[in-house]
Amino acid sequence: MRKGRHARDEAERSKLCSLLSKEWSTRLEGSGTEKEHYNLRKVKARTAQTEILWILFGIHTANAVRLARREQQEEHKAIA
Repeated sequence: MRKGRHARDEAERSKLCSLLSKEWSTRLEGSGTEKEHYNLRKVKARTAQTEILWILFGIHTANAVRLARREQQEEHKAIA
């Protein structure tokens, strides 16, 4: 919730924030709970460029973890 007096266009801002949050939540929907695990539920960015960087690093981190787990499982299968 915002602090201070409400602006004249508070209703419009509220609708716009709602639309943006819906759009944001559906962008990474295919990745399941990884959004929350890799701190992507709410991006802490002020500019579009830093927002994109947050998203890319989150996705790459998720992919790296998946790859590491897959390789670890393959090692266990090769040993057994």
